[in-house]
Amino acid sequence: MLIARSLLIELNDKRARCDRCGALGTIARATYDMPRPSVLRFCRDCWPTERRDRIDRYREESRARMSAGGAPTAPPAPAPLGLESCSWSDVVDFLEEMLAADALTSPTAASVADSYVACADLMDGPIPDVVQRFIGRHSSGESGRPE
Repeated sequence: MLIARSLLIELNDKRARCDRCGALGTIARATYDMPRPSVLRFCRDCWPTERRDRIDRYREESRARMSAGGAPTAPPAPAPLGLESCSWSDVVDFLEEMLAADALTSPTAASVADSYVACADLMDGPIPDVVQRFIGRHSSGESGRPE
């Protein structure tokens, strides 16, 4: 998961209201393309639960559709879902999945680590230890971070 500064600036919106609790200041969004395009924004406190619930619902809808095969009564495919945040917990989840699957090659790991360094100031909160260790092992030292 590479991180782009321009996206984080947009996600970390201190003027937006959370669509779950109404709090001012959001760090994440869920976007749906169908049936009607929509964007929902979430604050730091609501995001972990919203993210988990939306992923679980998407997986459940996908499983139901696949188990029904091509039957005429098969449920519709789940709406395309995009989840984006400037939450370090999402980065930790990504790293744990990729490292467990041994899915990060050295050049890819360096690019990912460099993107974390370049965007750390726009993320929500301090860098977790696991991310700091990943950066220490994999960063090329060329984050391209603006000074």
